[in-house]
Amino acid sequence: MILRACVFVLLTSAVGMSGHAQKCGHIDKQQILLQMPERPSVEARLRAKAQELEQRIAAMEAELTAQISRAQDSVAHMTETEKAMVQRDLEDLAQRIESARTQAGADLDKMQEELVSPLLARIDAAIAEVAAAEGYDYVFDAGSGVLLHAGGTDLTPLVKAKLEPKTP
Repeated sequence: MILRACVFVLLTSAVGMSGHAQKCGHIDKQQILLQMPERPSVEARLRAKAQELEQRIAAMEAELTAQISRAQDSVAHMTETEKAMVQRDLEDLAQRIESARTQAGADLDKMQEELVSPLLARIDAAIAEVAAAEGYDYVFDAGSGVLLHAGGTDLTPLVKAKLEPKTP
């Protein structure tokens, strides 16, 4: 809150020093991202990858369950050394499953970053073009909670229009 007040004071004092009013606008970047035509494709690819990873982990869990069942069935006939080896194998498999879960989350995060970054770059470029074309000095993202000036013009429709495919 203090940072916002400081930035607001800085911006308003810059207006007084420069001799002309600064033109401010705002957009909702998240809304734009959610309405981009590429979004369903990105989501479908992420869902497919998540399902693939979940199936791989489910297979590992099924194998662990089967090994536990086999170990329980034959524990009465095992020596202490064999029991220790089976226990160690089961713990190792459980650890590999946990590592696979962690890696799957990291893989999905990386894939999302790779798929969404180009969209965000296009949005940023469209914002810069609209701001320049409309004469805006500052554009704030209302969707991220960094809204320093609520009275500005909402540029979201202009940015969305800039991103729409051109019809010949």
